[in-house]
Amino acid sequence: MIHHNALNLTSPERRDIFTSFFAKFGHGDGYGYGQALIDFLDWEISSGRIPDGTAFKKGSKWWKVVNGTLAMDLANVLAAETVGPEASPWLLWSKDIGSSNDQELLWKAHNYSIDKGCQVAHPFLDDETKEERQFIEIVLKILNTSQSQSEPTNSGKLGKLTSRIYPRSYPISEIELSELKSSLNSLKTGSH
Repeated sequence: MIHHNALNLTSPERRDIFTSFFAKFGHGDGYGYGQALIDFLDWEISSGRIPDGTAFKKGSKWWKVVNGTLAMDLANVLAAETVGPEASPWLLWSKDIGSSNDQELLWKAHNYSIDKGCQVAHPFLDDETKEERQFIEIVLKILNTSQSQSEPTNSGKLGKLTSRIYPRSYPISEIELSELKSSLNSLKTGSH
């Protein structure tokens, strides 16, 4: 059932869940530590991976399910439907007020939902182009690195970087993938 619900959430429903959750549990001004997650969702929508409005039947089932799994975990905490382990990292996040490891807890909860979503969405990888599958691998590696480095999510910095270097359309083209790899290498070496 998670697959069907995660796949069929509309873009406005997803955004409403994210903004409602982080307005309530963001641990800071505005959306707090959720700002980068909302910015990433906005990129997923604007790039066509999770299309808006009448184009909703298009886009990527993989991206929709992975993002939708995260959205459903957030919605479960908002609705206080936290029976069992399903939303436990997000429940811990919602109960933790202002501890010194907020960023670490956010990444743990986020990547828990993303890992779960990847498992559910795995059958849809075959629907993606070879380049889009490579892009997905890159994004997942960046998420793991961001978690291990406790990359700050409570500003627009990650959102600006995402919109600057990630593809603006779906699926990623061979040229865009090559440009992305080059941009990421430049970032690693510090030459912008």
